[in-house]
Amino acid sequence: MIGKHPYFKQQKQTIMPDISMCKGGYCLLKTMCHRCTATAEPLGQSFFSEPPYKLTIASEAQGAGTVVLTCEYFWSNKEYKDEAPKNN
Repeated sequence: MIGKHPYFKQQKQTIMPDISMCKGGYCLLKTMCHRCTATAEPLGQSFFSEPPYKLTIASEAQGAGTVVLTCEYFWSNKEYKDEAPKNN
């Protein structure tokens, strides 16, 4: 029953993204990823300790010398058009 007790009326309600966020680092996908561009809560927001992206060099069968960037945690910003990317 939040809001009934005077203690809860004084507390600020936060809208923290319920995701592990990413600081991006040198990732080329960071401007397109919601985990990096969402607005983080100053206190209590969880972040990856290291950006989870991987750079690999493709084999000759895939095109020798081609660099492939992948991130299994990538979350496209296309679903979140109301949030502008923050500048890092």
